[in-house]
Amino acid sequence: SIQSWYLRRAASKRNSLTNKSHSFIHRLVFHSEVSKIILFWSVISFLLNYLETYDDLMFIAKRLGRVSCACLPSLLFLTLRPSPLPKTLYLSLLPIHKWLSRIVVLEGAIHTILYLIYFVRENTMFKTKKATNIWGIVAMIAFTLIAITSLPQVRRISFNTFYITHYIMTWVSVIAVHFHAKPGIGLYTILNISILIAQIGYRFYYSKKTKISVIPISPTLSLVEFPLSSIPKQSNLPGSHVRINNKNGMLKDIYYKLIPLAHPYTVASLPNDPTVKLIIRRGNFPLRSNQDYYITGAFEPKLDFIREQSLFHKLFEPRRLLLTTSPLKYSIDAHRVMIVVGGSGISFGIPLLRILNYNGISARLMWVCKDIKDLNLLNHFRGVQGIECYITGDVDENDIVIDYYEDDKDHRNKVLPVQPPDYGSTIEEEDEIDFTTLGRSYKEAHRKGSSSGSTSSDSFKDHENVNIDISNTCGYNVNNPLSSTSVETNSSSQLHQLPHELISPDAFKNIKISKNVKIFYGRPNLGADHYDWCLQSQCVGPTMRQGHSVCCRDLGEHDVDKSKIWVVAAGPTGLVDHAKQWAIDGGLRYHIESFS
Repeated sequence: SIQSWYLRRAASKRNSLTNKSHSFIHRLVFHSEVSKIILFWSVISFLLNYLETYDDLMFIAKRLGRVSCACLPSLLFLTLRPSPLPKTLYLSLLPIHKWLSRIVVLEGAIHTILYLIYFVRENTMFKTKKATNIWGIVAMIAFTLIAITSLPQVRRISFNTFYITHYIMTWVSVIAVHFHAKPGIGLYTILNISILIAQIGYRFYYSKKTKISVIPISPTLSLVEFPLSSIPKQSNLPGSHVRINNKNGMLKDIYYKLIPLAHPYTVASLPNDPTVKLIIRRGNFPLRSNQDYYITGAFEPKLDFIREQSLFHKLFEPRRLLLTTSPLKYSIDAHRVMIVVGGSGISFGIPLLRILNYNGISARLMWVCKDIKDLNLLNHFRGVQGIECYITGDVDENDIVIDYYEDDKDHRNKVLPVQPPDYGSTIEEEDEIDFTTLGRSYKEAHRKGSSSGSTSSDSFKDHENVNIDISNTCGYNVNNPLSSTSVETNSSSQLHQLPHELISPDAFKNIKISKNVKIFYGRPNLGADHYDWCLQSQCVGPTMRQGHSVCCRDLGEHDVDKSKIWVVAAGPTGLVDHAKQWAIDGGLRYHIESFS
C-alpha cells in the first residue's frame, strides 16, 4: 500500500542519515588531523592547568597565566624558518603552531577574565592600574590582535596586515608578559628574545644584494634570472626556493630585515645551472631589469622520493660511468612519476622532470595554464622531454603563430644548463586553473562502458569545463594536439631587452616551442589512461588467449609496486587537492610542493 511504501521510504531515509552521521563522526574522530591535534593539546592543557590546583579558582587563574607564558618559547620555535629540526619543513609545523597559539590566547583570556571577576567581587578594581597589571592588559590586547588578524578572512583581504600585526604584536606580547608575570619569567624571556633575534640574524646573514634580469614571457608571466653566486646558501636539490625583496633606502631595508615580508619563489633551474631562473606570475611586487634586489636563501625543498647520494655511494660506487659522479645523480625511490602543475607551478615541475629524465626515471609533466602565450616559457627550457600542455583559456588561432622547432640531438639525452632569465613561483588562485578527477574507482573505469564527465567546482567557474574522455575499449582516445607548422625561427632577442612594462601584447603572438611538447585544448581529466600509464599497463590492443580475443586490460599480468609510483602536484589549491585525492584513490603515493 501507499502507507507502507511511505513508511519504508521514511525508514530508509532515516537509516541513510544515521549512516552518514556515523560516517562523519568516524572521519572526524579517527581520520581528521585537526581533531587529533585539538584532542592532544586539550589533554595536555587540562593536565598542565588543573593538576595540583586544589580546586582553588584563583590558583587555576594563576596557573592559566603561567602555562600560557611557558608555551611562548615553543610557540616561537615552531615559527623558525627554515626549521632547525632535521628534515622538517616549516609548513609541516604550522598546524601545531596554530593550535598551540589558540590555546595560549584562550588561556590568557580566561586568566584575564577570572582576575577581573575577582577584582569586581572583592571591590579592588583599583589594582588594574598597577604597572604589572597594565602590562598584562597590554599583553592581552596583543594576543587579541594576533587572533583577529589570523582569521582566514583577514589574511585573504590583506596578508600584509596579518603578517605585520602578527610580527609586531609578538614582540609586544613577549615584552609585556615579561613585566607582567609574578614571579619573574626571565628564562622564558631570554628564550623568546633569542629565537626572535636568531630569525633576524639569519635573514641578515643569508641575504645578498644582486641585479636581476626580467624577461617577459606573456602578458601575465615573466622569467627572472640572476647569477647562481647571488644565492648565499645554495641548495643541492631541485625545487628549492628563494625569497626576494626590493632594495630600498637604508631605513626601509632595515625594516624589511626586521619584519620578514619577502616573496617566496621556486627555483626553476637546476642546482648546478650557472644562472638561477624563477617563473613569476605578475602581481603587485615590482620586478625590473638591472635593479638591485635582496635574495635570501636558498631554502631546501622537502622531496619525499629524492635525496642526495650518500657519501658511501659517492666514494665506493664503481666509477665506470660519468653518471655516478655527476652532481645531478640522486638516490630516487621511484619507478614512475606523474607531475601535475598549474600556472607558475611549472617552476617546480621543470627541474624535477629534468632530474628524473637524467636519472632514467619515467616521468610525465602535465602543465595546465590559462593563456596559450605562456607556452613561450618552454623556449627557455629546451631539451626537456615529456611535457604536455593543457590550455584552458579562449584561444583565437588567428591571433597566434606557433613555430615548432626540432630539439638538437644533444638536448635529447643530456641535461644542459638552461638559458637565462626566469621568475619565481607565486600562485594566484584566480589566474590559474584546476582539473577534475574521475568520480569512480579505477577497476570500474576499466570495465564499464560510459565515462562520466565531472562537474566543475567553484574554483573552475571562470574557466572552461573541458575533460578528457576515457574509453573502456582496448585502445583509448587522445586529445588532438594543435595543428603545427614546423617553421623554425630565432627567438626575438629584442623581446628580452625591453622593460616589462613596455611590451605590447602583440609581441607575444609568435610562440616558439619544441615539437616534443604536446598541446591540448581544455582541462585534463585524470582517469583510466593516466592510471594505466602509471602502472605501465597502457592498452596495446586485444590479445588472443586460448582461442579468444581478450582485452589487454583484463590480462592481470602487471605486478607493479605502487609504492614506487608517485603523483606530484604544484599550483592552485584545487588542482593540488584533486591530484592528491586521485593518487590516494588509486593507491599511489603523492607529493605536494612545500616551502620550508
